[in-house]
Amino acid sequence: MAKYETLNSYENEETELDKQYKSIIAMFNKNRASAEDFSSPRRDQDELYQDVHFVKMKEREFAQKNGEFNSLDDDKALEGILFYMGNNDQLFAADSFSEPGSDYDDYASGVDVIFGLISDKKGEHDTCFSVDACTAMSKRAVAEKFSTADSHSVGDAPGCSIIKYYQHEGKKTNLGRKPNYIVGVSPAAVSEAAGRFEVHEEYSIAYEADEDLRKKVLIEILVQAQSGFRACKLIENPSDRTNRIYEIHHKVHSACVETLYKLYGINKNDTDAPQKFEKFIRESIEEYKRTDDVFDSIFREAARRRDVINNKRKARKAARARMTQQGTAANPNPKPA
Repeated sequence: MAKYETLNSYENEETELDKQYKSIIAMFNKNRASAEDFSSPRRDQDELYQDVHFVKMKEREFAQKNGEFNSLDDDKALEGILFYMGNNDQLFAADSFSEPGSDYDDYASGVDVIFGLISDKKGEHDTCFSVDACTAMSKRAVAEKFSTADSHSVGDAPGCSIIKYYQHEGKKTNLGRKPNYIVGVSPAAVSEAAGRFEVHEEYSIAYEADEDLRKKVLIEILVQAQSGFRACKLIENPSDRTNRIYEIHHKVHSACVETLYKLYGINKNDTDAPQKFEKFIRESIEEYKRTDDVFDSIFREAARRRDVINNKRKARKAARARMTQQGTAANPNPKPA
């Protein structure tokens, strides 16, 4: 029997895994902001009312489609696990924090969890990005998530979200467009990770880090962040916003590399460190593609996006080479200045 059928059935006695799922989801929901929380004299009340109405409409649609208890518990549990990892130094090696995405941003832009990489040189908001958690086994469902992220892109740079209702340490603000990465694992992997939580009392939980889950998520983000900053570099006369998106992609990519170096036990000062890193990453990707269908679908979609960007880079390089050749042919013996 599938895990969620056991979790969501009234006919079965509540198991320890049921309690772990419920505590993880309750922890996430307790910390999640709602558009209704952002009412203030400075905010456009008509716009806020429309956004709150949008959330309620989406909630009704989901309730009618899925019922109170459904297989989406896997998605919600993964969101809670990622949120917990981000706030307990169990995802990035660099200083970081995380916040649940608001109800509106989740429905409108696929913002499940917002992460921030803390920097001494820049404010926290400059390094924020979001993730859209996925446990769907359908390749079509994964492709739709990438399509949603691309619909909020900056120019030709793929994979963004619009974070309209953001709350961190009492501060409420609109972050605007930020990079958004699709991350996910199979329902079985979520159950494995959830089973590592210890439920002490309601909302009080402790977690034993799951190294495989950590590596899967970091690799998924790594590939998408690399595609993101490469795509930004292709944009002619980039705007300030594009440059900010580029910087975030690049910093996220660096944070993933730094963390994975540590997880693989690689000394970055070794002369063969890059070769070791590429080897370990390649082996991990092949293993996870073979053993986790959701990782496989996400990686394939991310690789498709990467290949599109790489082809554009090659085309631009070839065009520049032709222009250089044409210039040389037109003036084979330029006079010295």
